[in-house]
Amino acid sequence: TGFIFAAPPLLTAGGGVPGAAHDGGSRTTPRKRHRLQHGLVVSTVALAFILLVGAGLFVRSFSALMATDPGFRSTGVLSVSLALPLDGYPTAQDVRTFHESAIERVARLPGVRSATVATDLPLEAYEMRMFTSDSAEPGGRATGSTQLSWVHGPYFETLGLQLETGRLFLPEEHSVQRDVVIINKGLADRLWPDQGAVGQRLKWGPPDSPTPWLTVVGVVSDVATGPEISAVMRDDRPVHAYEPFRQFPDFFLDNAVSGFGRDVRLAVHTEGDPIALIGSVRSELASLDPQLAIARVVTMEELKAERVAPQRFATALLTTFGGGALFLAAIGLYGI
Repeated sequence: TGFIFAAPPLLTAGGGVPGAAHDGGSRTTPRKRHRLQHGLVVSTVALAFILLVGAGLFVRSFSALMATDPGFRSTGVLSVSLALPLDGYPTAQDVRTFHESAIERVARLPGVRSATVATDLPLEAYEMRMFTSDSAEPGGRATGSTQLSWVHGPYFETLGLQLETGRLFLPEEHSVQRDVVIINKGLADRLWPDQGAVGQRLKWGPPDSPTPWLTVVGVVSDVATGPEISAVMRDDRPVHAYEPFRQFPDFFLDNAVSGFGRDVRLAVHTEGDPIALIGSVRSELASLDPQLAIARVVTMEELKAERVAPQRFATALLTTFGGGALFLAAIGLYGI
């Protein structure tokens, strides 16, 4: 845009466009020519400033985004993506046994503070579930939908989620099904704004669903979500529920038709630089299963940077266009 409007003043600055003086039928007077130049330059400067203002707003929004507390620990955390094949882990119990062994062995490594296994980590999404609260009318519709994560081990401690009220999962709730659930503050405020959420119940699906009622045992802080979940949320407040992996339906793990429940993340909270422990974590997992393929190893800082990469690119692009347009406008002014 800046080039289009800056070029005419440059072309006419040296006495007009070549050949124009010999065209007696379309000769432009100096006054009209200067008026056209001034109009083009003013338009160029105005458009350049519009681009710069837009770029400034993008920079301001991006800075606010980066300064916002995501609600979880991103420094000193390593994420390892695992997929357990049906050949080596044919039953649900085999899958859960591997989770337990991986957590115990990785947590014992020097420099590791804690480890946990989950279907997804903050800024990721695994599944959305329709749910019904215990205040819904029988035979009615589901109350709403929420993001659901299945966790095994000290998930909240490893990722630094704050406990608001109630308690976290007990160790035995990772080995024995107790029909418990932890929800985030956004979901608690939506369902029970005037009363405590701890002790309330919800279930997956409509009120007449055969799924069991789950008792809320704790409420944790809100966590930033990925763009794929934000797009389907009804408002800007994220809603999230967490269940022990012990309560994951055996049917899906035993069949493994789609791999549902077998793709997990191993999160490792380290004392120092998590990158320095990648080799040790890989070796420990290989000692458990030499044939296990590790899909990806990334720090939570890197994952966080990936999630804001589109916003960073748009900000840089708009700033570059705005600066380029202003530069070309300055050339146009010089040409006059």
